[in-house]
Amino acid sequence: MLTVLIVAAGTKPAAAQAADAADRCTPDVMRLCSEFVPDADRIVVCLKVKRRQLSKSCLTALQPSGSRKQRRARRED
Repeated sequence: MLTVLIVAAGTKPAAAQAADAADRCTPDVMRLCSEFVPDADRIVVCLKVKRRQLSKSCLTALQPSGSRKQRRARRED
């Protein structure tokens, strides 16, 4: 079910997510948004609202792979 959640999350296209995003984010969903399970739409909203509380592992799994490179390049400018 969380695989569907992560794909539906809307934080980025599923193809751009880490292959193990569901595994990496399940603890955060349970910790931060468990009251919304199994409502994927409400879990997505919860994750977006609590984005700053997500574990680094989950957050990086949900970020587009190019975003880290883009931020690093901006810092170097």
